[in-house]
Amino acid sequence: MRVAILGEFSIVHGSGYTTVIRGLGSGLGRRGHEVAVLGFNYKNQEHYLPLAAIPAEPETMLPHVQRLALTWRPDVIVGMADITHHVIWQRISDLGIPYAGVFPLESDPLLHPSEWTQVIDRMGAALVETEWGTAECVEAGLRARHIPIGVDSEFWRPPTPEERAATREKLGVSDRWVVVAVGDNHDRKNLPALLVAIALVSGKSVNWPPADPLDIQAPVAEWPDACLLLNTKRRADYVGYNLWNLAERFDVANEAIFLQHDRAGGLGEEGLRDVYWAGDAFMLLPKAEGLGLPFMEAMACGLPCVGTDTGGIAENLGGGRGWLVRAEYSYIDPFGNQTRRYASPRLAAEALVEVRFGGDTEDRVRRAREWAESRTWDRAVDVLEEALNEIVQEKAKPAPAEPQPAGD
Repeated sequence: MRVAILGEFSIVHGSGYTTVIRGLGSGLGRRGHEVAVLGFNYKNQEHYLPLAAIPAEPETMLPHVQRLALTWRPDVIVGMADITHHVIWQRISDLGIPYAGVFPLESDPLLHPSEWTQVIDRMGAALVETEWGTAECVEAGLRARHIPIGVDSEFWRPPTPEERAATREKLGVSDRWVVVAVGDNHDRKNLPALLVAIALVSGKSVNWPPADPLDIQAPVAEWPDACLLLNTKRRADYVGYNLWNLAERFDVANEAIFLQHDRAGGLGEEGLRDVYWAGDAFMLLPKAEGLGLPFMEAMACGLPCVGTDTGGIAENLGGGRGWLVRAEYSYIDPFGNQTRRYASPRLAAEALVEVRFGGDTEDRVRRAREWAESRTWDRAVDVLEEALNEIVQEKAKPAPAEPQPAGD
């Protein structure tokens, strides 16, 4: 079977969708399928994966696919991206080639009927990255199945004592109790809450939320060694947060380290693994989350994890695999009719105290690691391969015969 995959493929610097495409595309390639990736942020870098890669742009994907359809003739096309990209790409189905979508849902509710559900309904196969997201689709009357996105637990593994000491020294945190965070710098990730949580365990009083000067949050702990190590992307001020201003505002300039990268840049896999290896805990407090791949990687690396009780995070950390933080308040975002949940920084700080001094941290870390080990890419490729075979075979069925007019 010839499979064309569309999505972000920044193989040198890494990204969430690059990880998904590499895992699923390579899995199909190893099973004997011919795979070609039309990848945006791919710059013709050399690679050794069992697939071909072609630079493309998301906004001009249709002509890219049209040329590929004429020259290579794929049996099926798979888009691996957020729903917003599938909306742009929906005209690809007009080419008459079966189309499958791999995507997350960030939060409930899934409004139906809507542009999103119409796009999902047009897919030959809709593969949702979380069980709860799949249930949302099914409840709306859509045909969908869960694809259990994998994590390479041989690469993402706990460090040896020597590896941990070396990475902590390299990052300058040998004498700190380090809370690692990995997430893009945009509104949904709610990065200010991370800084407030670190302030509260560092013995600081914080004005949160910062609307009322009388609303002062008292410290939760007094750890002079507390440190936030945030790996993120640099964004324009009108889109992302000015992290240094926030650090000054919440009095944590000495407790925060920011590893910021350009939009097309970032750490490679080994550099990112070093960040996890340097940590004592992992924390991210998004308002909504479709999958939470950094949580999966952190869990595989043996880090205790703290996250918002929402979406993919709740699915990852449920079952006693981590600490889920309740929302202080929620609202419905007008873009996509999605609920946004603001995790309580105070409850997050209290969770960090439990991580550091609680009696069940080792048990939670063990359950998290076992769960990560069960999330093999082979399981995900099984689901994808089955779905692609179904829609290709459906396409190959002969059209039903036209009814013949009754004779005189």
